[in-house]
Amino acid sequence: TPRVRTTRPYYQSSFVFLTRRQSQLQLRSWDDPRLRQLRIGVHAVGDDDSAVPPAQLLARRGIHDNVHAYPIYGSYAQAVPARAPIDALLRGELDVVIVWGPLAGYFAQRAPRELVLSVVPESDDPRLPMTFPIALGVRPEDTALREALDAILERRAHEIQALLRRHGVPLVSAAASSAAGTGAEP
Repeated sequence: TPRVRTTRPYYQSSFVFLTRRQSQLQLRSWDDPRLRQLRIGVHAVGDDDSAVPPAQLLARRGIHDNVHAYPIYGSYAQAVPARAPIDALLRGELDVVIVWGPLAGYFAQRAPRELVLSVVPESDDPRLPMTFPIALGVRPEDTALREALDAILERRAHEIQALLRRHGVPLVSAAASSAAGTGAEP
Protein backbone atom coordinates (compact mmCIF):
# COMPACT_ATOMS: atom_id res chain seq x y z
CA THR A 1 0.00 0.00 0.00
CA PRO A 2 1.47 3.37 -0.94
CA ARG A 3 2.14 5.78 1.91
CA VAL A 4 1.16 8.72 -0.29
CA ARG A 5 -0.80 9.29 -3.49
CA THR A 6 0.18 12.08 -5.82
CA THR A 7 -1.64 14.50 -8.04
CA ARG A 8 -0.75 14.75 -11.69
CA PRO A 9 2.62 16.53 -11.96
CA TYR A 10 2.22 20.27 -12.27
CA TYR A 11 5.74 20.89 -13.53
CA GLN A 12 8.89 19.05 -14.46
CA SER A 13 12.42 20.26 -13.93
CA SER A 14 15.97 19.00 -14.11
CA PHE A 15 19.43 19.31 -12.70
CA VAL A 16 21.44 22.01 -14.47
CA PHE A 17 24.97 23.07 -15.30
CA LEU A 18 25.42 26.56 -13.84
CA THR A 19 28.43 28.56 -15.08
CA ARG A 20 29.61 32.15 -15.23
CA ARG A 21 28.73 33.78 -18.54
CA GLN A 22 32.30 35.02 -19.11
CA SER A 23 33.63 31.43 -18.96
CA GLN A 24 31.66 30.54 -22.11
CA LEU A 25 31.80 26.85 -21.14
CA GLN A 26 28.49 25.79 -22.75
CA LEU A 27 28.57 22.28 -21.30
CA ARG A 28 26.20 19.88 -23.04
CA SER A 29 27.44 16.38 -22.23
CA TRP A 30 28.46 14.25 -19.25
CA ASP A 31 31.36 13.09 -21.41
CA ASP A 32 32.71 16.57 -22.12
CA PRO A 33 36.48 16.14 -21.53
CA ARG A 34 36.64 19.54 -19.81
CA LEU A 35 34.73 18.07 -16.85
CA ARG A 36 37.94 16.24 -15.89
CA GLN A 37 39.78 19.53 -15.28
CA LEU A 38 37.04 21.93 -14.21
CA ARG A 39 36.38 22.63 -10.54
CA ILE A 40 32.88 21.23 -10.08
CA GLY A 41 30.44 21.88 -7.22
CA VAL A 42 27.53 19.57 -6.39
CA HIS A 43 25.11 19.30 -3.52
CA ALA A 44 25.52 16.41 -1.11
CA VAL A 45 22.85 14.83 1.04
CA GLY A 46 24.07 14.11 4.55
CA ASP A 47 27.56 12.64 4.65
CA ASP A 48 27.21 10.93 1.27
CA ASP A 49 29.00 13.07 -1.29
CA SER A 50 27.77 10.86 -4.12
CA ALA A 51 24.11 10.64 -3.12
CA VAL A 52 22.79 13.01 -5.78
CA PRO A 53 22.47 11.69 -9.35
CA PRO A 54 24.94 14.18 -10.94
CA ALA A 55 27.68 13.20 -8.47
CA GLN A 56 27.03 9.52 -9.20
CA LEU A 57 27.31 10.07 -12.96
CA LEU A 58 30.56 11.99 -12.55
CA ALA A 59 32.00 9.29 -10.26
CA ARG A 60 31.10 6.56 -12.75
CA ARG A 61 33.20 8.44 -15.29
CA GLY A 62 36.12 8.64 -12.88
CA ILE A 63 35.53 12.32 -12.22
CA HIS A 64 35.84 12.86 -8.48
CA ASP A 65 39.12 14.54 -7.52
CA ASN A 66 37.91 17.90 -8.86
CA VAL A 67 34.37 17.58 -7.47
CA HIS A 68 33.53 19.57 -4.35
CA ALA A 69 30.45 18.58 -2.34
CA TYR A 70 28.32 21.12 -0.49
CA PRO A 71 25.68 19.89 1.95
CA ILE A 72 22.24 20.72 0.58
CA TYR A 73 21.09 21.49 4.10
CA GLY A 74 24.40 23.03 5.20
CA SER A 75 24.93 25.05 8.31
CA TYR A 76 21.99 27.11 9.36
CA ALA A 77 24.45 29.60 10.80
CA GLN A 78 24.45 30.72 7.15
CA ALA A 79 21.45 32.68 5.88
CA VAL A 80 20.81 30.32 2.95
CA PRO A 81 22.98 27.18 3.20
CA ALA A 82 21.80 25.65 -0.10
CA ARG A 83 23.31 28.63 -1.95
CA ALA A 84 26.90 27.75 -0.90
CA PRO A 85 28.06 26.16 -4.19
CA ILE A 86 26.54 29.02 -6.19
CA ASP A 87 28.35 31.53 -3.99
CA ALA A 88 31.60 29.58 -4.55
CA LEU A 89 30.98 29.78 -8.31
CA LEU A 90 30.45 33.54 -8.08
CA ARG A 91 33.68 33.91 -6.07
CA GLY A 92 35.58 32.02 -8.79
CA GLU A 93 36.33 29.01 -6.55
CA LEU A 94 34.38 26.72 -8.92
CA ASP A 95 34.03 26.60 -12.70
CA VAL A 96 30.67 24.84 -12.83
CA VAL A 97 27.96 23.89 -10.37
CA ILE A 98 25.64 20.97 -11.07
CA VAL A 99 22.57 21.38 -8.89
CA TRP A 100 18.80 21.03 -8.89
CA GLY A 101 17.40 23.46 -11.44
CA PRO A 102 14.73 25.25 -9.38
CA LEU A 103 17.35 26.15 -6.77
CA ALA A 104 19.90 27.23 -9.38
CA GLY A 105 17.35 29.24 -11.34
CA TYR A 106 16.14 31.10 -8.28
CA PHE A 107 19.63 32.04 -7.09
CA ALA A 108 20.96 32.76 -10.59
CA GLN A 109 18.24 35.37 -11.06
CA ARG A 110 19.41 37.14 -7.94
CA ALA A 111 23.15 36.84 -8.57
CA PRO A 112 25.17 40.06 -8.92
CA ARG A 113 26.81 38.70 -12.08
CA GLU A 114 25.33 36.92 -15.02
CA LEU A 115 25.16 33.15 -14.73
CA VAL A 116 24.27 30.69 -17.46
CA LEU A 117 21.96 27.82 -16.65
CA SER A 118 21.84 24.81 -19.01
CA VAL A 119 19.66 21.76 -18.43
CA VAL A 120 21.91 18.72 -18.09
CA PRO A 121 21.50 15.88 -20.56
CA GLU A 122 19.62 12.83 -19.36
CA SER A 123 21.65 10.08 -17.80
CA ASP A 124 22.76 7.02 -19.73
CA ASP A 125 21.52 5.03 -16.72
CA PRO A 126 17.72 4.96 -16.31
CA ARG A 127 18.22 4.43 -12.57
CA LEU A 128 19.81 7.91 -12.37
CA PRO A 129 17.29 10.30 -13.87
CA MET A 130 18.19 13.98 -14.15
CA THR A 131 14.63 15.21 -14.71
CA PHE A 132 11.79 14.82 -12.24
CA PRO A 133 8.05 15.53 -12.37
CA ILE A 134 6.81 17.48 -9.36
CA ALA A 135 3.39 16.77 -7.85
CA LEU A 136 1.48 17.25 -4.62
CA GLY A 137 1.02 14.35 -2.21
CA VAL A 138 -1.97 13.36 -0.11
CA ARG A 139 -2.78 10.46 2.19
CA PRO A 140 -3.82 7.36 0.22
CA GLU A 141 -7.41 7.55 1.46
CA ASP A 142 -7.83 11.24 0.46
CA THR A 143 -9.09 10.54 -3.05
CA ALA A 144 -11.51 13.47 -3.03
CA LEU A 145 -8.76 15.87 -1.95
CA ARG A 146 -6.41 14.55 -4.64
CA GLU A 147 -9.09 15.01 -7.30
CA ALA A 148 -9.86 18.53 -6.05
CA LEU A 149 -6.17 19.43 -6.11
CA ASP A 150 -5.81 18.01 -9.64
CA ALA A 151 -8.72 20.19 -10.77
CA ILE A 152 -7.18 23.29 -9.17
CA LEU A 153 -3.77 22.56 -10.65
CA GLU A 154 -5.30 22.11 -14.09
CA ARG A 155 -7.43 25.25 -13.82
CA ARG A 156 -4.50 27.37 -12.61
CA ALA A 157 -1.79 25.76 -14.76
CA HIS A 158 -0.98 28.99 -16.64
CA GLU A 159 -0.62 30.93 -13.37
CA ILE A 160 1.59 28.21 -11.89
CA GLN A 161 3.80 28.12 -14.98
CA ALA A 162 4.11 31.93 -14.95
CA LEU A 163 5.07 31.88 -11.26
CA LEU A 164 7.70 29.19 -11.86
CA ARG A 165 9.17 31.14 -14.78
CA ARG A 166 9.18 34.36 -12.77
CA HIS A 167 11.32 32.62 -10.14
CA GLY A 168 13.75 31.19 -12.70
CA VAL A 169 12.68 27.56 -12.47
CA PRO A 170 13.92 25.70 -15.57
CA LEU A 171 10.94 23.83 -16.98
CA VAL A 172 11.33 20.81 -19.20
CA SER A 173 8.63 18.91 -20.99
CA ALA A 174 8.09 15.21 -20.47
CA ALA A 175 8.93 14.65 -24.15
CA ALA A 176 12.19 16.59 -23.86
CA SER A 177 13.28 14.68 -20.79
CA SER A 178 12.77 11.33 -22.48
CA ALA A 179 15.06 12.37 -25.36
CA ALA A 180 18.33 11.44 -23.64
CA GLY A 181 21.25 13.74 -24.16
CA THR A 182 19.41 16.78 -25.48
CA GLY A 183 20.94 19.20 -22.96
CA ALA A 184 18.94 22.10 -24.37
CA GLU A 185 18.89 25.36 -22.50
CA PRO A 186 15.51 26.21 -21.00
